[in-house]
Amino acid sequence: MQNNHKIWNEPNIIAATFLFLLILSLVFLSTLQPVKGEGDHNDSSDVLTSNEIKELQEQLKSYESSLIRKEDELAELEMQLADQEASLKDLVEVRTNIIRQLVDKFSQSNLILEIDNQTGAIRFSDGIFFDPSEAEIKSNGAEYLEEFIPAYFSILLNEENRNYIAEIIVEGHTDDKGTYLTNLELSQNRALAVVRFILQEDFPSFEYKDRIHSYLTANGRSFSQPIMTGGIIDREKSRRVEFKFRLKDEETIKEMQQIFERTNT
Repeated sequence: MQNNHKIWNEPNIIAATFLFLLILSLVFLSTLQPVKGEGDHNDSSDVLTSNEIKELQEQLKSYESSLIRKEDELAELEMQLADQEASLKDLVEVRTNIIRQLVDKFSQSNLILEIDNQTGAIRFSDGIFFDPSEAEIKSNGAEYLEEFIPAYFSILLNEENRNYIAEIIVEGHTDDKGTYLTNLELSQNRALAVVRFILQEDFPSFEYKDRIHSYLTANGRSFSQPIMTGGIIDREKSRRVEFKFRLKDEETIKEMQQIFERTNT
């Protein structure tokens, strides 16, 4: 927050300097008296009258009041940004902790998946769950989900983490072959098929099964977020299903972080 003080204090310093100079000017002018007598050549228009000095004093008071209001507003904004920065740090810590738990959990399994160390998103090749251009879960895909889902939710919805979780998203992604709309429909149907499979009554029971319907959503992304390798779309990796989680107040905190960063530039 030191940068904030530095930036916000600059206009205050300028205003204070202006205020100081104005006070000095008024003090000096108030001491001037018209020189009367024979041979007096002073132009009375060069000397401020008492009314003019009074008007300047009123202006000075107005500037001073305005300056105080601005200082109060800046102090309030600074406090808000400090609170949001603290909340942001807390969310980063929570996300980092969840990602670490996910890595520890699935490094011990035989499941073929990738964990994004920055976001915590878990990626599965679409070939694990689906045949090409199909949205019906294969038998080995069903086995994968039956092993993965209990372990995944045991971390996200445990007592330590669940109060921070706002949403768990299943995303379908495709490569760039075909039209956007065709791939959008395919990716949406695949994401929905995964969620439908997880929420079905005969899905094997696990600790948090009765809670997951409050968190799960399904999104199709078509080929809007391809995986790049060497600057070229990696079609095989782009065809995937991802599990993501969103923390509570994350979007609001991001907006405040952007404001905070702009304030420091």
